[in-house]
Amino acid sequence: MSIKQPADLVRLALFVGAGLLIARLSDTLRRAETDRSQLASIVESSDDAIIGQDLNGVVTSWNGGAQQLFGYPASEAIGRSITLIIPAERRSEEDEVLRRIRAGLRVEPFETVRRREGRQ
Repeated sequence: MSIKQPADLVRLALFVGAGLLIARLSDTLRRAETDRSQLASIVESSDDAIIGQDLNGVVTSWNGGAQQLFGYPASEAIGRSITLIIPAERRSEEDEVLRRIRAGLRVEPFETVRRREGRQ
């Protein structure tokens, strides 16, 4: 291939630039996936209960530590309300936590009580 026109040089530069951009994005995505996989492994192997929930209080993730502590397997907890593990007399705490998060405020650590499967 020979470059005979200035437009050919512009097209070649755009082609090379697009190729470099695609290669860079691919590398970034590959690194992000590796990081995500490592973090997921850390969460799943933790003995601590790590529970994800949406802003409506629905459980979105539940690790092995949560299963050990609360007695529910992930298959039973995910998709249900977090109130599954919150005693009735403590539900106002969760309402306040969700209110603060929705407002973009920090939730300071606090001591509370939760319940295991089979306990009311």
